[in-house]
Amino acid sequence: PRGRYVRTNENLYSGGDLVAVYSRQRAGAGLDIGWNSGGSTRLRAAYDIAYLRSVTSVGDPLLSSISGTEQTLRARFEYDDRDAPYLSGRGVSFAGTAQWFLEAPGALRPFGTIEGSFQAAHPAGGGKILSLATEGGSRFGNDPPILYQFPLGGPFRLGAYPTYAFRGPQYLLGSLTYKVPVG
Repeated sequence: PRGRYVRTNENLYSGGDLVAVYSRQRAGAGLDIGWNSGGSTRLRAAYDIAYLRSVTSVGDPLLSSISGTEQTLRARFEYDDRDAPYLSGRGVSFAGTAQWFLEAPGALRPFGTIEGSFQAAHPAGGGKILSLATEGGSRFGNDPPILYQFPLGGPFRLGAYPTYAFRGPQYLLGSLTYKVPVG
C-alpha cells in the first residue's frame, strides 16, 4: 500500500513555442502486489486512485483547468542483469508497463497506454563500452487527453529541446553510445 502527494509543473508547447505552464497536483493511494525473484526479475500489478488538479500557472490557458478522479490499473515487468544501474559496462535490462485508465480528468472514455524500454551494454575491448538504449510507447483504446500523452524533451530524451517540448500518443526513442575511458 502507498499514499502520495505530488506537485509538478509541466510545460505546454504549441508550434515550438512555450504557451503555458500547468501546475499539476495529485493526491492519492494505491496498492501493488508483485513478485521479486530475489535477483533480476520483478513482476507487479497495481491499482491507483487519486484526485488530480491541473491549472494554468503561467501563460495562455489553452486547456481549461482540469480536475477530477483518476483511477488506473497497471502491470509492470522488469528484468535487469546489468553490472551497474547507470553507466553499466555489461548486461541488459528490459522494462514494460501496461496501464489502463478507468477514469481520468479530461478523458471522455477509458484509455490505455503501453510503454517499454531496453538497454544493453557490452565491453568493446581496452575498457571501451558499446551501449544501446531504446524506449517507446503507444496508446490503445481511446485517445488520451494531451496532458496524458507521452512527453519528450529534456535530458536524455532529446536533450536539445526543453522538457515536455513534444507530446504525442506514440513515441520511439533510441541511442547508441561508445564509451572510451579517460586517463
